[in-house]
Order: sequence, then structure tokens, then C-alpha cells
Amino acid sequence: MNSDLVHKVVCLAKKKITDFLENDDCSDEKEQIFYYTAGDFLGQDYEKDQNITTGRFAVPITDGQGKTVGQASWDSAGHPTNTKKGQLWSIHESFTISIGPDHNSTTFSGSAQTRCIDGFYDEGVENKFTVFGREGKRSVTITNIGDRENKMTSRSTQSTRQVVFK
Repeated sequence: MNSDLVHKVVCLAKKKITDFLENDDCSDEKEQIFYYTAGDFLGQDYEKDQNITTGRFAVPITDGQGKTVGQASWDSAGHPTNTKKGQLWSIHESFTISIGPDHNSTTFSGSAQTRCIDGFYDEGVENKFTVFGREGKRSVTITNIGDRENKMTSRSTQSTRQVVFK
């Protein structure tokens, strides 16, 4: 192999490794925190019939400064025998979160079973979802933090960068 070419490849490799080390916090855990309120549901509620209780919900999500940064949605279903007012409901939820307001925003989807009074998240209880998207796998925890506000913590333990040395 030409020595000039080898030198250029080595320099490029060193530059890429240096860029990686300078621009990465070396943490595999990337966490994002979002918020939404009960008022964001705009009257959306569960619908009940004799065979099933369902709900389709969508809300904007905001960052810590109140700026809208994406959207979350749920498709929920529960058996009607578990849906008496004031009682614990067992609900299957399909959950989607899109981060970014634009077309083709980063989107993750997953599901979970939750148990909560009247089908809405109980204050202080963590509701955990595992979601998947083109950016990998994330864990999303939604907690009712009181005063009609919910905190959504999205965390990845997968590094989004990979370095291979041969």
C-alpha cells in the first residue's frame, strides 16, 4: 500500500477518534425529561360499552421551560368488569412518543400493562414502558407528580455511537 495513503488513513482515523472523544460525554445513558398536564387532554376520555373500555389519547409534550418538543399518544383497552368508578383498573396501553415537531421526528413505540384508579395514573406511581424506534430501545417512565402534571423520563442505555478497533 502507498505510504502516503497509509498516512492519510491513519490521520483520518486519529481525527475521527479525537472527534468522538471530544464530542461524547462517554456515558451510555442518555436521559430526556418531558412534561404534560391533565389539561392537555382537552376532554379526551375513556369510552365504555358492554364488552370493552377503550381510550385514544394524544398530548403535546414540553421540556422543562414549557416549550413544546413533541407528542405522546396512547391506545388503551381494559375489560369492563375492572372499570367501576373509584376502583383499580387493569389497562393494556400501546404508547408512542415523537420527539421533535417536524415530519419524520424521532419516534418510539411500545406497550405496557398499567393498574391505576379509574384508568389514570396514580400520583407518585411510576408507569414503565419499553419502547423501540430507529434510534434503538428506550425506557419511558411516566409519573403523575401532582397538581394535574405528569413527568415523562425517557432513558436509553444503548450507546448511539459505536467504535470498532481492528
